[in-house]
Amino acid sequence: LGLNGSNLGPVALTRNVVATGPIYFFIASPGTIVGGTYGLTGSSGTQVGAFSTSTNIPTSFTVTNFASITTVSRSQPLVINWTSAGADQVYIIVSTATQVGSNNHLVTVNCIAPTVPGTFSVPVSALSQLQPAAASGTSFGTIAVEANGTPGSFTASLTAGGQLDFGTFGSNLGVSKNIGVQ
Repeated sequence: LGLNGSNLGPVALTRNVVATGPIYFFIASPGTIVGGTYGLTGSSGTQVGAFSTSTNIPTSFTVTNFASITTVSRSQPLVINWTSAGADQVYIIVSTATQVGSNNHLVTVNCIAPTVPGTFSVPVSALSQLQPAAASGTSFGTIAVEANGTPGSFTASLTAGGQLDFGTFGSNLGVSKNIGVQ
């Protein structure tokens, strides 16, 4: 698969095969990807025919209170504030991974918010599902806040006949860190 766009010549994506099918990705060096339109193209292969699609990558995204979020309290709303240009939605992901004996427990809270008005409060009803955890060690918490542009969808013919059910090409621009959860 080929990727091109603002400040980026054609590059080949890396393929990772998982149980549900292949996932293609590209990890750019800092400053390589700038806001704008990016295209994805695929030539005909052994199973899927040629296709092309595009997506917009946000030009800017800053979580204005990210540095001040040092702990997540499960008994208070978690307020996230941001500024953005070119994003359609903001994803907020708070999770805990805790180890109890030989068992690992993962709890994830996912929230999707429109970019305007630039703030969202994760409710206590969701945060209360998280497990207490430190910012590091065998049990830990994480927080990620990501801006997403409009994903491009596509279809392609299958060489055995029929059409691809669903294809999407999207982007996210964000920040993440480990964090304590109380």
